[in-house]
Amino acid sequence: MQESGKKKWIVCVVVTLVGLVLAGAAFVFFQRFFAIENQFPMWKEVTEIKENELVKLTLLEVSIPLDPNDEHGQGVAVAIENSSGRDTGYGKDYAVEFFYKDNWYMVYEPPGYPFMDIPLEAGKKDSVGYWVPKETFAEEGLYRIRVSNLGYCSFHVAFDESEAASWEAA
Repeated sequence: MQESGKKKWIVCVVVTLVGLVLAGAAFVFFQRFFAIENQFPMWKEVTEIKENELVKLTLLEVSIPLDPNDEHGQGVAVAIENSSGRDTGYGKDYAVEFFYKDNWYMVYEPPGYPFMDIPLEAGKKDSVGYWVPKETFAEEGLYRIRVSNLGYCSFHVAFDESEAASWEAA
């Protein structure tokens, strides 16, 4: 009879240990699978960039589909104002970054474009739109679009109960 109780105790300990190991493995799997960096097309820490102080970027619009199942991408439109005394240019080299735990992370950068310099004369303004895939604004929070050689402009993205997104310039 005592040996039967001892076997039950051993089985109970083994089952408990197996349960703890499985629970730990599930916890690690879900932590990795649902980690914030897995919610975006890419995740790469970026260093601060130097802005061109004579060229101003202003956010015009963030186009986010209301339907989260919409297959179309999103876009970010900016105005570019060259208040310098000389002509400059900008190109198609841009990225979207997300602010998380006191750091900026690149969450989208399009595939390499050949260098294209779109001229912008001194004292002139222009506007340009940049396409981003629908997964880019995966989380609520502070984003910015960075245009190479010019700088960036920031904006907040939020979702309501129906998961429709809205944005506001930062």
